[in-house]
Amino acid sequence: MPTQLGVASASVALGDLLIASGERERGERLLRASLVDMNHVAHDLKRGDFPYAGDEAIANGLLGDPKATIAALRRAMISNPGAVLSWTVGIDPAFDSVRGEAGFQAIIEDMKTRTAVERQTLDRLRAAGQMPDRRTATNSKSVVR
Repeated sequence: MPTQLGVASASVALGDLLIASGERERGERLLRASLVDMNHVAHDLKRGDFPYAGDEAIANGLLGDPKATIAALRRAMISNPGAVLSWTVGIDPAFDSVRGEAGFQAIIEDMKTRTAVERQTLDRLRAAGQMPDRRTATNSKSVVR
């Protein structure tokens, strides 16, 4: 497998598709190779975990490794809390194997708390007129002309 210098989403998605289509061994082999490559790029090439934390969590989830999945989810939420993963983690089937784990539930609760705080801040800024209210098309400030 060529070195993944950006994100590993394509190889992780392909691994997922292989497993879903009945080629479990090939899919898991690809996911493991992708995890090795992510580790190589992040640590040996010193590119950092940031681009790979979400893909690492999904790959480990698909492989059924609860400890590694939860650890990668924690890193993903710390390094990039606004990432796509933060709003898909609750429904992504890759995490079905860890939904009952206390560590996973703690991550979900942390995300809910963070979302509530951000919503309060946004509402306060809107009320103070420091942020336009784009929730409705009838709001003249939100209409793009």
